[in-house]
Amino acid sequence: MPSYRQQRLDSDIRQELTLQIQKLKDPRIDPLLISVMRVEVTSDLSYANVLIGSVRGYEAAKEACAVLQRAAGHLRGTLSKNLRIRKAPELRFLPDDSAEYAERITRRLEEVLG
Repeated sequence: MPSYRQQRLDSDIRQELTLQIQKLKDPRIDPLLISVMRVEVTSDLSYANVLIGSVRGYEAAKEACAVLQRAAGHLRGTLSKNLRIRKAPELRFLPDDSAEYAERITRRLEEVLG
């Protein structure tokens, strides 16, 4: 079970990354169509798995993760500066398909119930 400090860091990193992604000037990323779904910091606080979701689906999330992974150094530096933490965790961007999964479940429930 994550500690309180770890949970707080997860939340702070998620909020800060959301802001920083909106400020990126890369034309391959549309900040209105992608979102930081969840952040999971490891117990030793050296790595952070950042799950990225997209309105366009899983493939678009994979493409966004590839672009964000190239910008990970810049994002890590801004995290360290803005959150005032001594050592920012190394960021690993992973695509998340939970939005698609939820949509499929909702469609199936509507078919069964309605």
